[in-house]
Amino acid sequence: MTRKWGIRNWLTVMYLAVGTLALIGVLLLRAGWDAENRKVMLVLDATSFDRLAYGGVALKPPSPAAVGVNEATVRILQELGYMTRADIPPGSGDLYLASIPSRLLFDRDALSADQLAERIQRSLGYQLPGGYDVKVTETLAVVGTPTYRISLALPPLPDERRNSLALGFYLKPRFSLPETCAYVFRPNGNGLYDRAGIEAKLSWIPDSPNASSLVVFSGTQVPGFPGKLADTAELFTGDLGLVEFSRTDGDRSLAARLKPQSIYWVHSIPPEEMPPLSPEVMKNRYLRALRERNPRVLYLHPITPSQAIEPAETLVVAASRANQEFLDGLARSISEELKYELSLEPANPTADPPLLLRAPVVLLVYLGIMWFVLLFLPGGRLEAFFHHPVTMLLAIPASFAVAASSQLRGLAALAAALVFPLVGMGYAFGYSLLRKRERRMLPGTHAVTAFAVAFIFALLGGLVVHGLVISVAAFTKMEVFHGVLLSRGLPVLLILAYAFNLNTLGWAPAIRNMFARINRMMAYPFSVLDLALVFILVAALALAMMRAGNEFGFLVSQSESSVRGSLERLFAVRPRTTEIIGHFALLWFFAFMPLGHRSLLLLLAAGMLGMCSVVNTFSHLHTPVMVSLYRSEVGVIIGLGAFITASFIWWLARLANQKMGGTTKED
Repeated sequence: MTRKWGIRNWLTVMYLAVGTLALIGVLLLRAGWDAENRKVMLVLDATSFDRLAYGGVALKPPSPAAVGVNEATVRILQELGYMTRADIPPGSGDLYLASIPSRLLFDRDALSADQLAERIQRSLGYQLPGGYDVKVTETLAVVGTPTYRISLALPPLPDERRNSLALGFYLKPRFSLPETCAYVFRPNGNGLYDRAGIEAKLSWIPDSPNASSLVVFSGTQVPGFPGKLADTAELFTGDLGLVEFSRTDGDRSLAARLKPQSIYWVHSIPPEEMPPLSPEVMKNRYLRALRERNPRVLYLHPITPSQAIEPAETLVVAASRANQEFLDGLARSISEELKYELSLEPANPTADPPLLLRAPVVLLVYLGIMWFVLLFLPGGRLEAFFHHPVTMLLAIPASFAVAASSQLRGLAALAAALVFPLVGMGYAFGYSLLRKRERRMLPGTHAVTAFAVAFIFALLGGLVVHGLVISVAAFTKMEVFHGVLLSRGLPVLLILAYAFNLNTLGWAPAIRNMFARINRMMAYPFSVLDLALVFILVAALALAMMRAGNEFGFLVSQSESSVRGSLERLFAVRPRTTEIIGHFALLWFFAFMPLGHRSLLLLLAAGMLGMCSVVNTFSHLHTPVMVSLYRSEVGVIIGLGAFITASFIWWLARLANQKMGGTTKED
């Protein structure tokens, strides 16, 4: 006798179908963003490339490219040879004499000697309490070449403070500019500015026809930090570049006050990190950043500090060849390998996914919670509530209310990240329990099927998280998914507590109740071996949590880094180690699950971490969604391939052992 489908079943199928279609729509929209906004700006640091040009290293930059121009400082002017320190009596401060050809100033046509002096005076006024004096005269040092002569008297200052003083005008680069060029200005934000000071600081950016709308602040603070960032945001009219992993005070707070469409992330390798890196490694690091983290700007310094540059007959030849090959190779790889367009006008998406697409995705979260209750909390009031037709119908208007609020969408995404891996593992348990007595067609078939069930639900959870939280602000990393650590740790703890007594797992409602199983676990008399196992599990989980961030990179061994690099070269993306190990461990867990030995919990913990890592892969909202999908696919391929290989070796070993046993018996 066939069982009739009720309204609950029809609503479940409808929510699943409509929610899946809407989720596909959101993901296609995101993939469209990634395909349409494939423009990247190369920015060459004028100060460091100027030093190369001053030393005789002639380079031809790629085109189009921008030039990052900093405010002139005492240090820069000294290094470029324009400023010298005069001998004066000790203790009376410092006197600097500079000779600046007017052709080196961006706004030389409109800048008089008095205006230049006033600009330097105003800049020093924001940085020093007093004790300085500035004099500027204009002469013809060489026939036809107007030159500014600057006399700068400073009070006694520490060397670091004196060298970093921003003088408030910009020098044109000495090196050959790209054929198609733009200037990215980098005003120094050090100092406490009021509204008038912030306005003056931003007005120092010359009105050059080649000026880019992008501004990347230099120094340790942005103008207006800490108390006047609202004024800075109001007066700021361009696009803001944020340097990854930088520590500029106030830049994130300023960015949060601007439109997300005007935020562009900048990836750079600072000179102090270059000595142990080869040019090839640095190029691959830039390419990986573009491929996986979606920055729109690459800020380039000369690679001369690298200790892996090929030697030549002279230092100038070696530096010229290495830097030129690096610039040409990077530009070529960006265009040909990654299919990005070099541009002076990078772009961001302009509109978030529509509400009509997001609301059905919320219904998938409702289904996930309902499945969790049906699986792990059967027979109670929660099941009656979530599985009631009225509740299921009310979920439709509620989904629109949740989808309309970014805060509620974030909570829904957290719920999805928590329940979908658990639901997948619950159904995988059920499959293994119901099939464990059947004859297997092939060794490991049921283990692979159970793993596939768990992985599909984890993948669905990750896609739901991405579909709910993705927005223009998330695309520009102004909004992030805040439940990463919780979603990586809590499901692992719950599933370990649920399955602690593996021999008692069953599919009957009373047996699979999570509260009852955890209560029985707490009442179970722990042996020394049980305590040792718990300690190992907790220590392993803590290690996995620490490795999830960037603060504990030292926990990654050199051999693991080497393996990661090899896999990245093979698959073009860097697979997640947690997923590879976790998938391999989970397959073996399901293969040995009928044994019921408690040591299998170690495999289960690693496997559940792998499922949570799948969800975490898609919570990196700035990563292109197709890259995340491909990365998850690679993790499954490697983990499954390792399992099949190990199973085959194990089968051969057993076969050889049986044959040797038979031969011995005959003898």
